[in-house]
Amino acid sequence: MPRGHTEPVPLHIPPQRVSFDLRVCGTLTECLETWNWNQQQRIKRGPCSELFSQASRLRMLREIAQINWNTGTRFSLITLTYPDQLVKRTMERQTVDRSRFVRDLERTVGRPLSMLWRKEWKPRLSGQHQGQLACHWHLLAFGIPWVAHDHVRALWRNVLAHGGNVATDIREAPSGERAAFYASKYCAKASSCSLDNVSYLNTRFGRPWGFLRKTGIVYYKPKIIRDLSPAEFALVKHLAAASWKGISRNAAQGFSLFGPCGDAIYRSVMKMRVAKGPDRG
Repeated sequence: MPRGHTEPVPLHIPPQRVSFDLRVCGTLTECLETWNWNQQQRIKRGPCSELFSQASRLRMLREIAQINWNTGTRFSLITLTYPDQLVKRTMERQTVDRSRFVRDLERTVGRPLSMLWRKEWKPRLSGQHQGQLACHWHLLAFGIPWVAHDHVRALWRNVLAHGGNVATDIREAPSGERAAFYASKYCAKASSCSLDNVSYLNTRFGRPWGFLRKTGIVYYKPKIIRDLSPAEFALVKHLAAASWKGISRNAAQGFSLFGPCGDAIYRSVMKMRVAKGPDRG
């Protein structure tokens, strides 16, 4: 053998394998597919060109389902709309408007506020831009004391530097359950608008939703059962399909399920796992 030459070392490549994990967090139950190989490369996020895609709405509903709404905190839902003179605000200016309003509101209450926000686009119902798409803001504020309607309107008018009338609204949620309902109905409402004829708008709409000071929001702690056996996977699919008919009992694929059935599914799978012991086939 020539000096400095080494024999190639054979590499052991494990066979490709798909497994499933059960994850329950709040009212979200997921059966997640996991792979032992890199299935796809991470794709850098590009600019938002849709008003509110189905994938974006699903991500938002998943977040809402995992929040602990029963911590005793107070919630308020705030709506901010633009007057006719300011309908054609650019995406960047709209974001600045929201940030300035939140800053002024925090100064009013005397502390930082965590929020879930949604930018919603709807056709104007009246005025010089009737029928054209215009955005308005929904802000769900966590841990906020009551703020008078007139004060919210004054803050928004000051942000816009507008001397005329502006439409705003604030509602206090009487309970965490009601706040979750507000988040699902108003913040996560599916978009019914079309982009077929929006040449009068900037084609960049920006992110449709997001959080402010997310670390101040309390989430449930997820409960996870990893690497489900075939019997456990079949049990999960059976119980989930009993709650939602859209889940196929036979298809070898994961799912996301919203509702209170997650804890019962988790307990049933844990009971099966304990009963079978090491042999879980």
